[in-house]
Amino acid sequence: MQTYLFDFSKVLLFSNDLDYSGDLNPRYKQLKDAPNFLFFDHFRLNQEIIEYLTSKATDSKFYIFTSGSIQNAPELEGKLSVFREIFSAEELGLHKKESSSYTEIVRLLRKPAQEVTFIDDSPENISAAAVAGLKVVHYLNNHQLMEYLK
Repeated sequence: MQTYLFDFSKVLLFSNDLDYSGDLNPRYKQLKDAPNFLFFDHFRLNQEIIEYLTSKATDSKFYIFTSGSIQNAPELEGKLSVFREIFSAEELGLHKKESSSYTEIVRLLRKPAQEVTFIDDSPENISAAAVAGLKVVHYLNNHQLMEYLK
């Protein structure tokens, strides 16, 4: 059974503002307490990938390793059920740009690093995961990722 570890922001969750290129966690923290804030007015799930992963869940295990805590937004409850567990670097005191963080995550997964594939949009995070011995995929778009996961 294959084990995949996904980044959350800019792989599974995107800003609806196509001009916004910053991190999603600070953006969420900035917006969430505004009057009349509606999560899905500002963010969108990568539903195509989530549905694809759901179709593959019988022969693969999926996890998330994310920097912050946007995944805890109440609006996302029940929408990420294909993922067995979500690891937050912020909550674990880790930094995704450090290879030791990935060593800790594979320890928590109880898997050898070479049996885990990490998928992220950040070259720095991909590099750190590779140094820790994980297989890596630099996420560019859904088509590229689905071709890899076939």
